[in-house]
Amino acid sequence: MRIPSRHMFAHLAGLPLYTPSTTKQPTLKTSKSPTCARQVSARGVRKGQPAKPELEDMDSSIISRMASALETNVVEVTPTGDTMENLKTSIKSFDILCEGPCEDSTYTKSIVQKEVDIMKKTYRSDEHRRMSQHSFLVEARAYTHILPALNDLRPPIGSPVAFDIQVLDNNNHFCFLLQDMQAGDSKHRHQHLALGMQETETAVRWLAALHAHHWDSGSWSDHQLWEHGGYWTLDKRTADLDNLERDWDVVVANWRGAYPEVFADPKVRQLGARLRQAGPRLSRALAQRWPTHRTLIHGDFKTANLFFNAGAGAVVALDWQWCGGGLGAMDLQYLLHTSSSLQVLHERERFVHCYHQSLLHHLAALGLSEAAAPSLEEFKEQFEVATLDYGRFLLGSMWRKNTPDACAAAVGSINQGMHKRCSETFVWLVQTFATSLEELSLLNETDDEHCPTDTHTSKMKSTE
Repeated sequence: MRIPSRHMFAHLAGLPLYTPSTTKQPTLKTSKSPTCARQVSARGVRKGQPAKPELEDMDSSIISRMASALETNVVEVTPTGDTMENLKTSIKSFDILCEGPCEDSTYTKSIVQKEVDIMKKTYRSDEHRRMSQHSFLVEARAYTHILPALNDLRPPIGSPVAFDIQVLDNNNHFCFLLQDMQAGDSKHRHQHLALGMQETETAVRWLAALHAHHWDSGSWSDHQLWEHGGYWTLDKRTADLDNLERDWDVVVANWRGAYPEVFADPKVRQLGARLRQAGPRLSRALAQRWPTHRTLIHGDFKTANLFFNAGAGAVVALDWQWCGGGLGAMDLQYLLHTSSSLQVLHERERFVHCYHQSLLHHLAALGLSEAAAPSLEEFKEQFEVATLDYGRFLLGSMWRKNTPDACAAAVGSINQGMHKRCSETFVWLVQTFATSLEELSLLNETDDEHCPTDTHTSKMKSTE
């Protein structure tokens, strides 16, 4: 697969780029505003020629970038599939018929255009807008700095190839040209509404490999990714604490008719107050208690962002907006609690062990001793802390409108967590949070000797 010559990423990071041995970097261009110079000939796309009539309705800058990115002439561009749009993002797919290396030969590349216009959406605050903007800058940096190296590994820690990235209009307009994972020569076309045992194990081993390769590396700081990866971390969601008890009371009222015994339990009814109190300490622990166990985390590692091969023995991950520093347990708990079947959750400890053993294997292969990793007991504690921290987010932000009827209506919505489309998963998770709060020894400590800072209010690094 041919990828264009790399461009310096000075506008976004100002740091030297990783130079892979077998593939080139994606092209990344920056400008104050989009440009649309026509570059189409009678055969397709060539520089400096007028547009072909049947391509007039396509964004000419996209067409020319396809030709430039693939380092060849584009014979034909065919839109495939429906355009997917939300408030600020448009996703389109294309088959690109290109001239081959031999006379009269052609080949096809399947590409997804992901276009984001930050200013199309109304935000609840300026901070919310800047956080959204920063997330797409992070994704651009990840595709440029981090992911080519992972795709170069054998076997690869897979992600879509980025052919071209543009950051325009003072960081308010983003356009990614990415490998289409559901078409063309992609071997990873399969998605699952809920991950079974095999798919979960494959994804868990993928996470362990990712985390091992960035273990205690600081790569997230070097490349200006999120200092604390994941969209649910308390430094991004401080206002949620104020809503947590009130929203949980609404949730209890919504669910006690369907599950009276569960929601009559005092530990469950008091979950909002208990997580509100525990939230800052949980967040501090994840950020500070295990500093040498920090790594690069994906930050949104759920089934909607995963594509498996036919036998579910390999997986690739996309949507890297929330990648950054963190504990591997944060990615693992998020995968299990958003994406895995109830059968998997009932055997959750098996996958905690699987991750830990796989992590040790990859660290050893990289020349790191077992002492560099958490012990199994340490990792179990990290996992419980990460699980409760995610629970704090769910209670304060995601569950207020969650009802048995809403779960039933969302059963086929892959972008929703399983806890919002399966009532049994929701109830299991509620009971898990209540039990973990009782059992986690960290919450019973009288001081924070491992976490000396009184509050965890780390802010995202400025990108302006």
